[in-house]
Amino acid sequence: MGLYNIRNERVVLSAGQCLFSSGIIHPNRIMQEHDLVYILEGSWEIWQNDSRYVLFPGDVIILHANQHHFGLLPCEPRTRTLFIHVKNDSDDFFQDDIPASNHVLLNTVIHCQFSDDIKKYFKIIVQLFESESFMKQESISCFLRLLLIGLADCKMNSGHSRLIQKALMIMQNNPDKIFKSEEMASLLYVSARTFRNRFKDAFRKSFTQYQMEAKLEKVCLILKTYPEMRIKEIAANFGFYDEFHLSKVFKRYYGVSPSQYRKDSTAKEQ
Repeated sequence: MGLYNIRNERVVLSAGQCLFSSGIIHPNRIMQEHDLVYILEGSWEIWQNDSRYVLFPGDVIILHANQHHFGLLPCEPRTRTLFIHVKNDSDDFFQDDIPASNHVLLNTVIHCQFSDDIKKYFKIIVQLFESESFMKQESISCFLRLLLIGLADCKMNSGHSRLIQKALMIMQNNPDKIFKSEEMASLLYVSARTFRNRFKDAFRKSFTQYQMEAKLEKVCLILKTYPEMRIKEIAANFGFYDEFHLSKVFKRYYGVSPSQYRKDSTAKEQ
């Protein structure tokens, strides 16, 4: 897995389409940039460090910068791929214990067979790279961000992550409630341990942390958008016991009380 920054402007160093008519073994190399490969046709075996991946049409492999990539077997004859070489951002990580703020967490291989957008973004980036269009680099950077976000969405919508989607929907439909992980697991008919593990695998943070951060982001928006709404009412709308509970949690996250946050936000807009 890798954590990829989607806030900073991304730079594509090269992009194109390849046809391997007679089959080829993946190069043995360590690149300074990320190599994103989309399989259009055929199949290919690629290794990253000591992990083996077998790719088929619709699969995307992300070969992380500064990791060892190689192959042992040739790809199937007439395998076609789209590739994008992306400059490594200093805020990209190939570790499990890095906070995921401003990042998307992506598996090495993501199955995108049911996403037309991923193929479309790859093709647009390749076309832009080979063109002389106006604001070429800026356009490429925008579509690359969309691609990374789309890959994260593909990851979320595959396999056991459908369970996570259900959990998010339950949270959205009940904004005035704060769920315990055990309670949410019961609603999803899985064990609390299974739910906690799958949620952390998807977001690199606990369900409790994710839920509270999501609520507080909405509280911030309400504080700025509705200056006349009382803190007590906001607390009730988002499942806090009372305004004192909200203030305690809010201050722990943001360092100021909700009232002070509202006051500071109003001052900035004036």
